[in-house]
Amino acid sequence: ENGKWKLVSDSEYGRRVSGLTKHVLTGPAASIAKEVTGTFANCSGGVTLWNTVLSCEENYLDVVGDCKLPDDRHYGWVVEVDPFDPKSTPKKHTALGRFSHENTAMVLASTG
Repeated sequence: ENGKWKLVSDSEYGRRVSGLTKHVLTGPAASIAKEVTGTFANCSGGVTLWNTVLSCEENYLDVVGDCKLPDDRHYGWVVEVDPFDPKSTPKKHTALGRFSHENTAMVLASTG
């Protein structure tokens, strides 16, 4: 509003994804658990071409150790959240690798 950010607390798009939110693993590491709890140490990310949001669990080992979580294999992935569907389960995409991701971005090349 008037060029300033404003919190809209009753927005239909308001969604909190935290260290307690259930996530699904996709890709090669999906065999270690059907569901994992939380996302930690998130860094920057971006919007996908299909209007979901990607974020990266950067420096996850430091955070996991501090939090004394049961299985550090659940962290360090690229996380995808659908901000338009509050009932959807966020996904951790393990095929994108597990390391200190700094960012995930997507573009459509001029060649399509």
